[in-house]
Amino acid sequence: MSTALTFGEELLSRLMAYLEGSDVVITSAVTNRALALVQLALQQQDIEPFTFLMEQVSRQFTLPELALPPLTPLINRGSISYRK
Repeated sequence: MSTALTFGEELLSRLMAYLEGSDVVITSAVTNRALALVQLALQQQDIEPFTFLMEQVSRQFTLPELALPPLTPLINRGSISYRK
């Protein structure tokens, strides 16, 4: 018995891992939408299927906002204690 995945199974696996990693709750409705999106991706003639998936995922699923830390620390004015 072979354990190799078909291309469609690979797309679905990667999409589900991406959704789970994005903190999307995996329900049967989410899985059904993912299956439908993979089916659409496989039907694309002019774009690579994985590229199509990644372009469509934010349109098809509600992804939580990423809470990014500030780019720089807050600037607080203070003395550096030079002698006068």
